[in-house]
Amino acid sequence: MKAPVNASVKTALKVLVSFVALVSFFAFAQDTQRSIVINPQSIVVNPLPQYGVDVWVDRDPSGSSTPTYYIGDPIQINVRVSENSYVYLFNVRSSGEIVQIFPNRFDGSNYLYANQTKSFPGAGARYRFSVDGPTGIDKVIAVASKRQLNTSELASFKNGSYCADSQMSQQSFAQTLSIIVEPLPQNEWVTDTINFQVARRYASMDNLQPVQAQVTTNFQVQVTPIWGMRIRIGN
Repeated sequence: MKAPVNASVKTALKVLVSFVALVSFFAFAQDTQRSIVINPQSIVVNPLPQYGVDVWVDRDPSGSSTPTYYIGDPIQINVRVSENSYVYLFNVRSSGEIVQIFPNRFDGSNYLYANQTKSFPGAGARYRFSVDGPTGIDKVIAVASKRQLNTSELASFKNGSYCADSQMSQQSFAQTLSIIVEPLPQNEWVTDTINFQVARRYASMDNLQPVQAQVTTNFQVQVTPIWGMRIRIGN
């Protein structure tokens, strides 16, 4: 025969169970809220990353400073992951324009192995990136994921373009990216961002003459009289 349970004990047990459930709920809610952070610069960040992705430009291999490029300068972008991942690169220009640098029509395979470094453009590439105006701070955002992401809502290819363009504002871009990565486990995605300064070279207009420049775009060579090369990244 079971001993009768005191009513006060039953009440205490119910209170304890309710308290544990409430604590678990708030812990889960807090963990969910912490799974994705959009910082003041409208960049999506994993607050508890389990591995790393590094992005840098050729004038700052450390990826820790803000190097200066002049309009028309060539630029090379590099990325490396610490674990096997699918990688996506986006250029956010000071004008607000956003271009998906990678994957692109020339470099479609965006799966990188652990500690593999990939450069854009790489050796022997049939395209190149040159810095375009306006002046200001440009960003390159790297997104690495253990699972392939559908970025078609972020950027799309236009006829004749080898990089996908986004029609979103930076804030909308960040919100949409957060929705894309939200279903992923915390340990399966990570981001990194670098900045570079776009500046203009000033020269005396007295002796400036038009020049003939060869611009390689989509496998074709175009000869155009220009004052200075201004090829937009991703175009």
